[in-house]
Amino acid sequence: MTRIFGLVLIPDRPCAHDPDLFYAKGPLRIERAKAICRPCPHRERCLATALELGEVHGVWGGLSAPERQELTPRPRDPHPKGAAA
Repeated sequence: MTRIFGLVLIPDRPCAHDPDLFYAKGPLRIERAKAICRPCPHRERCLATALELGEVHGVWGGLSAPERQELTPRPRDPHPKGAAA
């Protein structure tokens, strides 16, 4: 069994058939990749791995990079505008 970032790479996982699709550009291809992820039994672990690693490319666990960024807390600005210095 092959592992990458703690994930067991199962040969018959849905994303194994067209891995390039999961790094595709364009809304139709991204939606197609996300649709393949939806029923995958590994989706939650895949998403958790992408969030843990800060993966900024591709569809992981059914979410695009911008969607994953929305789940990631942003650091607070130590010097907000209008605050006294």
